[in-house]
Amino acid sequence: MRLEDLGYNAFFEELRVSLKLPKSSMARVTSCHKDTYTVAGEKGEYAAKIAGKIFYAAMTKENFPAVGDWVSISGLEEDHPTINAMLPRKNVLIRKSTTNSDNQLIGANIDVGFVVQSVDRDYNLNRLDRYLTAIINCRIIPVLILHKTDLISEEELRAKISMVKKRFAALHTIPTSRMTKQGINILMKFIRKGLTYCFIGSSGVGKSSLINSLLGKETLEIGALSDYTKKGTHTTCSRSLLVLGNGGIVIDNPGMREFGIAGDTREAAGAEGVSGRSVSSAGAESVSSAMTDAPWRAGPDGVFDKIENLALKCKYSNCSHGGEAGCAVKDALDSGELDNKKYLSYIKLKKEIQRNTMTKFEKITKDKKFGKFCKTVMARKKKAQS
Repeated sequence: MRLEDLGYNAFFEELRVSLKLPKSSMARVTSCHKDTYTVAGEKGEYAAKIAGKIFYAAMTKENFPAVGDWVSISGLEEDHPTINAMLPRKNVLIRKSTTNSDNQLIGANIDVGFVVQSVDRDYNLNRLDRYLTAIINCRIIPVLILHKTDLISEEELRAKISMVKKRFAALHTIPTSRMTKQGINILMKFIRKGLTYCFIGSSGVGKSSLINSLLGKETLEIGALSDYTKKGTHTTCSRSLLVLGNGGIVIDNPGMREFGIAGDTREAAGAEGVSGRSVSSAGAESVSSAMTDAPWRAGPDGVFDKIENLALKCKYSNCSHGGEAGCAVKDALDSGELDNKKYLSYIKLKKEIQRNTMTKFEKITKDKKFGKFCKTVMARKKKAQS
């Protein structure tokens, strides 16, 4: 297999040359395990371990290889493949843990992020806000797949698509069904040779079954919904990179019950993030012009264009849109021009990103100030009652 068949292009070649790495040593990470990585290159696929210099230099999990990374390996002749270097990433999709301060690497060097929602229990526009914000924040082009359309009527499907278009006018949406084969051919034609597509979504929405349909065989294990919770079970336990028959490259992911927003990911990428408008410069020339012209921007404002435009009319440039005098966003909310659910989703995600981009010291300082404020309020209240 040629490197180009795995997504290698001029962007990565330029990085390789600048780092003076031999091209014959290049390979792409296709899966990650506890202490080994499966990598694929021109000489085949093999299990490799990272060199000690990478291990000891790593400050966080983001410094370790992720599925989709390009790496330089040695030791093939001795049957001891070793990852000696990593190319800077074009981008990296990161999920913020909801239980601790760690970030979870979902995939690297992704051109398009497919957000998969099933049209029945999983359909949720606020959850879609969250996925789109994370994808766009990572400089990845988003596409929505409304899956399992056989479960609802055509009228219900049209209504759901209409709601999506009303809220996300520039979002490309593909309705699909594995049972009726609706949209499978459209999805396959959308996927282009040499580009990398990442599938993300909740457990049980049908990501693995969709990829199996694209592969034309049952490569990935699929499962049913839990009889007790009626929610999806984690059938896919690890991330994997696969090459389709048409040359497109897909990354399958375990289902996600929760998806925390990590904030700006350019530092984790190790290279300047690539926006939707500049995808062609990174070797994705065949992405449709309709996608590259979409007005996506990093952060929550890229998903909430209407709120962003209203914010330009606010009296103060640093307006938090929380009720300050002269806030055009709040005025639009009060007049009914702006949807309250969308506004609340915007405020929640914006605060989450601000929180997650703080340093540990900044978080401790803010928590201490808040604790001091609470003590002051309680003391005043106690004094007033006495």
